[in-house]
Amino acid sequence: ETDVQVVIAGAGALRIELEQKEESMRLTTVVLCGEIIETNRTMEAFDVTVITSAWEPFGIVGLESQSMAIPVVAFDIGGLPEVIAGGVTGILVPPADIHAMTASVCRLLADPISRDTMGRSGRARVLDNFDSRLTSAAVFDHYRALTSRSD
Repeated sequence: ETDVQVVIAGAGALRIELEQKEESMRLTTVVLCGEIIETNRTMEAFDVTVITSAWEPFGIVGLESQSMAIPVVAFDIGGLPEVIAGGVTGILVPPADIHAMTASVCRLLADPISRDTMGRSGRARVLDNFDSRLTSAAVFDHYRALTSRSD
């Protein structure tokens, strides 16, 4: 017996299918919350964020989670390896390997010290590398370099 609660966020095309599965399987520990408006308030309760996307060009959810010191378990696809430092800020598993994902989530749930360490590392990584002020300044500098003329 476990006291794990699963929160599935989003209002995409699979919502009806997920609702039907939740009902038919009588899942009492799954919450389908739809689109999250107050992300920080919702995510404060998370111990781990799991990203199950088959494709993710960048991974904003991974950044949001790490900024709140929440470790991330995700498939090693698309831009997620740029956002999540595997073994440091979370765990990256082979694409579509649901068994590896399940084992990784269970391992983190059972190990609060690793969760805390990865969470703190993730927060530091986001602040050091993905702070919007830093990225905005870098983009501005890049555009300035592109538009300046050297005669």
